[in-house]
Amino acid sequence: MAVPILEEQGIQPVIKTISSTNDISQAMNALINEEVDGIYLVTDNYIAASMTLVGEIGKEAGIPMVGGSNDMILENGLATYGLDYYELGVQTAEMLVRIIDEDLDPATTPVELANYLELVVNEDYVNAIGIDPQEIYGLMEE
Repeated sequence: MAVPILEEQGIQPVIKTISSTNDISQAMNALINEEVDGIYLVTDNYIAASMTLVGEIGKEAGIPMVGGSNDMILENGLATYGLDYYELGVQTAEMLVRIIDEDLDPATTPVELANYLELVVNEDYVNAIGIDPQEIYGLMEE
């Protein structure tokens, strides 16, 4: 979904995939060698489990890394306006209660997007790559 939006903005995305945690160093180094301006980390179990490594590679290269989950960013990324898994669990439980109480068919119950997203900025990462955190917070005001 992000690719067409980026391309409309004149940004050429570079996409790297991994199939295990063993691929992370190679993928990160390939992105750094491409001299990318930033990295978007999808919410992925392999990446989440390796955020210490991913973040250290990003910091060393001075590359901003944003992601889809608060936990990943708090571990070792720059920022996200993303998921809080606790809040998503509450929303999911509310859906389940509705399905049971209203005797709904789960197969035809519409998928919901997260109702709660939160701006999370990891100030350690921000400081490590020399970005003013107020620039990030300011983006939310625009």
